Parts: sequence; structure tokens; C-alpha cells
Amino acid sequence: MPRIYIDADGCPVVYLTLEIVHEYGIVCYVVCDDAHVFSMEEAEIIIVDQGKDHVDYEILRRLHPDDIVVTQDYGLAAMALSKNARPISQNGVLYTSDNMDGLLTQRHFCAKQRRISHRFGSVKKRSATDDRAFIQALRKLLDTI
Repeated sequence: MPRIYIDADGCPVVYLTLEIVHEYGIVCYVVCDDAHVFSMEEAEIIIVDQGKDHVDYEILRRLHPDDIVVTQDYGLAAMALSKNARPISQNGVLYTSDNMDGLLTQRHFCAKQRRISHRFGSVKKRSATDDRAFIQALRKLLDTI
């Protein structure tokens, strides 16, 4: 049975994921750095040292084919795909080999634009619609297992 890894640093769907995973009886790991505090019985908490990509590398080190990774990080998603895992975003977007190149290109372009303009846009506030999209996509993914 596949496992679920949550890239919990800044992830708004940790508790939503745990609610759903509990229904399916799947083992779940919440991976975060030591700047975050999680206390929950529904998942195993894995804490790593603070540092760029430490959480990502810990998830990748443990990842097996068909495991699910909840992340908003395109880089982690791309590496998870290379290990035949199933990454999903906090907004319910399933990362695939078909959409990953476009997402990485878009990320590169936006980062380049921010460096040029020195403008950093505000992040849109999360809505109930975002949560519903995530729940629907995660359930659909779990139903295929």
C-alpha cells in the first residue's frame, strides 16, 4: 500500500489531508523543519533541520513508487515523478510528466520577472473552493490505488 508524504512547510492542507487519509487507512508522514510544530496522532511527524530543501530531500530519500506527495514545490514534484511517485498540489493539481515542463518553465519565467521588476505579488488568500478542489483530487487519486 502506498504512503503519503506531506511537505508541511507552509502547507495549508495538512489537516485536510489527514482527515481524508484516515478514512482510507493509509500511512501518512508529515515532514517539516524544526521551525514548525505539529502534534497529531493521525500521522508520523518527521522533523529535519532548517535549511534549503532539507524537507524535500528527506521526502525523496524515503519515497517509493506509487507513494503520494502533497507539495506546492514544483522541484520536489518533478523529482517525485522521476521516482514514479504521485505528486499533488495543495490546490488539487496532479503533477504529471505532461504538465511538469510547462510548470517549471512558468516558475522560471516568473522568478526572472520578479528579479527584473523587483516586485513580489501578494499570494491570493486560500478559499473554500481551493480546499474542495484539493479534497476532490486527492480522493480521486486515492480511489485509483
